[in-house]
Amino acid sequence: MLASIFNALKQWLWLVLAGFVILQLFFVGRIAFMAVVDPSSTAFERSQAWQIVSTQGRLIWRQQWQSDDQIAKTLKRAVLASEDSAFTAHNGIWWDAIEKAWQKNAKTQAKLEAQAAKKIAPNQPHLKLWAARPLLSNWPRICF
Repeated sequence: MLASIFNALKQWLWLVLAGFVILQLFFVGRIAFMAVVDPSSTAFERSQAWQIVSTQGRLIWRQQWQSDDQIAKTLKRAVLASEDSAFTAHNGIWWDAIEKAWQKNAKTQAKLEAQAAKKIAPNQPHLKLWAARPLLSNWPRICF
């Protein structure tokens, strides 16, 4: 019985891994394709076009791709600055913001666990101990 559960789990994990790899290959292929063929539009452009057509009934739109050397360096810098003003200072990732978010999530999780412990009946202290443990230590009780 236990062996069949582990085999099913192993098979499920292989399927998840295969799906993940196939999805990543799709993304790499799509990016490689866009390096050769200019995309006709972006998701944002399509959503804006749909909004304009649904409100105004028609869309007057034209786009023409330009090579990289035909776009001014100041325009490229302005686009980067509008997205992230400190892009060159943090190398693409705001580590301080990630750390703050991590700490905030940990505090929120601690509050939620404390609230859950308070909701458990006071005359059943063994349930309080069980609920306070992490999920991984409780998996045999949950699964079987």
